[in-house]
Formats: sequence, C-alpha cells, structure tokens
Amino acid sequence: MNNQQFVKIASTKIGLPYWYGTFGQIASAALLETKRKQYPNQYTADKIPTYRQQFGKQVFDCSGLLKYILMTDGETKTLSYNPALDYSADSFYQKATKKGDISTLPEIPGIALHRPGHIGIYAGNGKVIEARGFAYGVVKSDLQGRGFLHWLYIPHVDYDAAAPDLH
Repeated sequence: MNNQQFVKIASTKIGLPYWYGTFGQIASAALLETKRKQYPNQYTADKIPTYRQQFGKQVFDCSGLLKYILMTDGETKTLSYNPALDYSADSFYQKATKKGDISTLPEIPGIALHRPGHIGIYAGNGKVIEARGFAYGVVKSDLQGRGFLHWLYIPHVDYDAAAPDLH
C-alpha cells in the first residue's frame, strides 16, 4: 500500500470513537469487558455509559488506527490480526528507518507524526488524522499545537512515488 492510500483509508475513520488498546474492532459488551480487565485505569466507571453508547461502531486508539490500516492491507477491509504489525506508538517510531525532527517535516501525506506515547498520520497541508483520545475519537486537526516532535515513514508503507529524492 502506498502513502496516498494510507491517508485515504485513515480519512474514512474520522468521527469514530477512541478506545484504548483497540485497532478497528467493533465495540461490544464483550470487548468492553476485555478492555476493562486489561486496562482498568483507562476504562473507568465514569466512562462506561459513553462506551456503551458506542457499541456497534469501529473503535481505535492512536497506534491502532495505523495497525488497522496495515492489517487490512487497505483493500479487503477484513481485519486479520498480525503480531508482526502490532506496534505501539513508540515502537512505530523505533522501527522506522526514515525519520526526522518535526521541524524538517517533508510535505508528504501518509508520513506518521510522533511524540512519546502518541502517533498520528500526516494528511498534508498542515493537517493530521489521529485517534486523539476518549473525549475526541478519530479526528482531523491542525498539526500546529498538537505537540508532535518527529515524523517517520510508517513501516510497510510504500513512499517511493511520493518522494523519490529522499531515497
């Protein structure tokens, strides 16, 4: 999959809920119970009514949005878990072979944006698509002010047509 396809798929997820520890599963009572046991500090009692209202919707956390796109290959839309692609926000950054300081961000949609513990997808023109958090869900927002420190090429995404001068 190339970087343009990556952004296109990510943009179809704008407006969906954020659930910590998820990567495109469908929200359900069973998933909520699993995640409550796995991450009790994230799934607190005050949030449970909101989570229940989101049943039936696809849910993501920040790295889960990227993992979903990689694990569905962008075409089939059938999620097939692949542990080789199960990266956290920080491990996406660590595994990247091409990366740099945010001040050197190339204008290439589909590059990931990183700060410790969080990752998003650069959509181009100063915009980022990210699973921002419980109160926000998946959003498209201005890059400025979001605190990203680095950019990186996402492992397993083809950037060859985007910037041949960087190879």
